[in-house]
Amino acid sequence: MKGMSPVTLGVILLALPVLAWLWWTSGADEGAVTAVSRGGQPAAAPAPADPAAGNAARALPPIETFSAMVDRPLFAALRHPTVPVPEPEGEPFPTESIAEPPAEDNIRDRYRLIGTVEENGRVFALLVSSEGSYVRVRRGDRLENWTVDAVSRQRVLMVNGENVAEFLLVPDGMN
Repeated sequence: MKGMSPVTLGVILLALPVLAWLWWTSGADEGAVTAVSRGGQPAAAPAPADPAAGNAARALPPIETFSAMVDRPLFAALRHPTVPVPEPEGEPFPTESIAEPPAEDNIRDRYRLIGTVEENGRVFALLVSSEGSYVRVRRGDRLENWTVDAVSRQRVLMVNGENVAEFLLVPDGMN
């Protein structure tokens, strides 16, 4: 074996006993594959290879076991984990109706809520101005002469003295 590296020779020598073991042990304890029914059609009865070999222990599970794989395929673009997100305790927004601010100081005419982000248990809101600039705010921040009073996943509440403005997160095409 002139010209063969010692590493290659070692790999070959280690692979030979493994291949011999695989060949020696194959076929001795393999059970028959059982048929699975789909869509209410009865499955064909499996041919009994060896009744004493215990094929019942090797039977396939029912097809309903794999429903999660069918419903959420591994490489689908829309696949995402279904993790329930706990809502914060208590209601951060008042339950009474929110009065519309005066027209001369309506911040809702100048800004629009485009999204919220939760980071380390805190919720931030992303607003876009009518000029196209983006602003990231959280509770207690000031925007112009308005104060951010509350931020949740779906809305932002801003206060300016007695005036209150509520921004709702509405998908595009719904406003």
